[in-house]
Amino acid sequence: MNPFTINPSICTPRYTCEMTAGARRDLCAIANGSTHGVFSEITGNYEFYSTDMANFPAGDYTFKITGTVGTKSAYITFVMTLVDPCPTTQLTINNPFVDQTYTLRDAEINQSWNIANILSRATAVDCGPITVNFFNEDALKSALDTSIFGDIRVTTGAF
Repeated sequence: MNPFTINPSICTPRYTCEMTAGARRDLCAIANGSTHGVFSEITGNYEFYSTDMANFPAGDYTFKITGTVGTKSAYITFVMTLVDPCPTTQLTINNPFVDQTYTLRDAEINQSWNIANILSRATAVDCGPITVNFFNEDALKSALDTSIFGDIRVTTGAF
């Protein structure tokens, strides 16, 4: 924050923080898991960090910073906008599957995979569960024939 102009300059201001709008009104001073909001009463500076989108939703949060010297006060406001990075995050897929030819009556072919090895996203926040679907590469993206293709997952409903 740019310091308030105080005359005479020998007087030392005390700063306070107040929230005037936003989904939450407790961000001036918060320490909650991966979320930290720190306000300095000496400088009026504010720092915020969070990866918890469930409890700290995207949107505008309005702060009011008041500087006080003796009985005189002045204030400024600022808006902090939290942005949801999930709709625009970049997903990287490393295809673990290889094309194979199957001869009828041979033993089944298994192509094992691990979601942690094939998908990564460029964000530190938890964007929710990942869904994996297998389908034919046709115009309708039709379902695979389950009498031929099995989707065997160690954890039921995983991905």
